Amino acid sequence: MKKGLKTKKKYYIRIRAYKTYLDKNKKTKRVYGKWIRISKKTR
Repeated sequence: MKKGLKTKKKYYIRIRAYKTYLDKNKKTKRVYGKWIRISKKTR
């Protein structure tokens, strides 16, 4: 997990994946996936 989190708290984290590719004009593009919500309770 991420450093600097306080103890005995609940954190909600949103992450998503992406993929890079070159389009037909040789420019770098990114395609993003869905947001995923994670809840984490610290000790």
